[in-house]
Amino acid sequence: MVRFMADAAFRAEQDAGRYAAHVRPINELVDELQDTGGRGWLPHVAPIHGGVLARLLFVLRDPGPRTREGTGSGYLCVENDDPTAEQQARAFDAVGIVPADRACRMVCVTECS
Repeated sequence: MVRFMADAAFRAEQDAGRYAAHVRPINELVDELQDTGGRGWLPHVAPIHGGVLARLLFVLRDPGPRTREGTGSGYLCVENDDPTAEQQARAFDAVGIVPADRACRMVCVTECS
């Protein structure tokens, strides 16, 4: 799978599962951080990923523009419609790491807003 976030049905599935049990604690924390004293935006974790049940954590330096709500998906997801996400999806697929085994974490080296 690559760039599935460009597909309206896939995107709707991710939106519907934004607070599924395995990503709820992470995405509720994202909600709290987004609303705290002008800290700026943070993308949610797409439910295609393993969330708190994941066996692998991959760390991203900072979120790209395709993770922003309105200009992108609003999610950290290897299925985002951008070259970086596509490269990550292909690399994971090549070594047999399925989305449910992955969790992603964004680490802002620079200001996220």
